Amino acid sequence: MDAEEILGDALPEGMEILNRGMGQKMIPVPIRSAVNYSGVGVSALIEALKDEDPDIRIGAAKALGTIGGAVPALIETLKDENPDVRSGAAEALRRIGPGARTAVPALVETLTHENAAVQSAAGRALSAIGDAVPTLVEALKHKTLAMRYGAAEALGRIGPEAKAAVPALIEALRYENLAMRFAAAEALGGIGPEAKTAVPALVDALKDESPDVRLEAARALGGIGPEAKTAAAALIDALKDENVAVRSGAASALDDIHNT
Repeated sequence: MDAEEILGDALPEGMEILNRGMGQKMIPVPIRSAVNYSGVGVSALIEALKDEDPDIRIGAAKALGTIGGAVPALIETLKDENPDVRSGAAEALRRIGPGARTAVPALVETLTHENAAVQSAAGRALSAIGDAVPTLVEALKHKTLAMRYGAAEALGRIGPEAKAAVPALIEALRYENLAMRFAAAEALGGIGPEAKTAVPALVDALKDESPDVRLEAARALGGIGPEAKTAAAALIDALKDENVAVRSGAASALDDIHNT
């Protein structure tokens, strides 16, 4: 039984890609029953991850993500030369969720990839897998900006469950690098009310030299909501900011704080 036979109508997306790449007639076989029957299905799909056609590699990754297995093979596929295949592997790990915990270090490393789509896919996977917060907090101290930025973005995606990262993100708000200050503010907004201890630091960030950081600080205070009511006076001052986007963000944040 080859990879094409394994992909039945239970996986239309992956099946379509594999079928197109192989140029053969599809043999619809329910994938779960095929896998449960002999395990050959998973083996065939793992083999397809090495196919010379990137579309077939992507289809195999998607199928494995739906099955919920072959995590080591998907981790290896995160190193594929094709960024679309890397994204497909990360997406498959996202679908597997908590069962892909062993992929966390590799996904964190993938946050440094030069391709923004690959970075984003890795961040989504980390959010879905969970248990990644301690590793991501450590990554905030990494020597490369791409890793630090990607870690902050992933923490924001995780949301309230990333509460333990708040102290590290507060520290990142004071980094010399503008991009990291922006990413830290954005992440704190994503964590929401659980980031209430960051309110004083975000109030300070409303005076940042960068209008982008000031805007993101206002948005973060709005994301924290009523727990950020002590920031009201600073947000009222921000209504006079020279940047129209910051003024708009401050107004929206005040509305979120008082009307949420």
